[in-house]
Amino acid sequence: MSLNGWQFYKCNVNDELAFVYLDLSLNEFKSKGEYPVVSWYWIKLNMPRDDGLSSEEEFDALVAHEDRVLEMLDSDRAIYAGRITTRGIRQFYFYTRRGFDFAMKLKDFIGGKPEFQFQLGEKADVDWKHYQNTLYPGENGIRQILERAEQEKQQIAQHGPRKRGRLA
Repeated sequence: MSLNGWQFYKCNVNDELAFVYLDLSLNEFKSKGEYPVVSWYWIKLNMPRDDGLSSEEEFDALVAHEDRVLEMLDSDRAIYAGRITTRGIRQFYFYTRRGFDFAMKLKDFIGGKPEFQFQLGEKADVDWKHYQNTLYPGENGIRQILERAEQEKQQIAQHGPRKRGRLA
């Protein structure tokens, strides 16, 4: 089975439980060098669980916020690579074209009354090292993804397609 599309896995980041959700199909962009800057938008969760992941109570607000951010960003100038949720923070990562003012675009979007406390940043990353070393799954994450795919395949074979659940 090939690894592609949007996938998720649990891991530890700095000895804290983390949940990573990423697009595994980005190698075509990575190799072209058209998006040489990694940009991030971190938000502090308003109601995290005790383990630092997102709570059921806040889930809908987080999904709606993420959807609005993605709609606002120009997909020709920014590629959504993935997100990490850990320690009560949701970290969104994008790869952007040189000259795209990611921070200004997000600050305009957020306006004077932010829903969440936030942090913005960016740095050159021509080789997409952040994607490869931080978001991309290691051996354990790949095993989780493959096992879940096999379980879903067996579930479909036995019971037909199931309704998709929520991601932390």
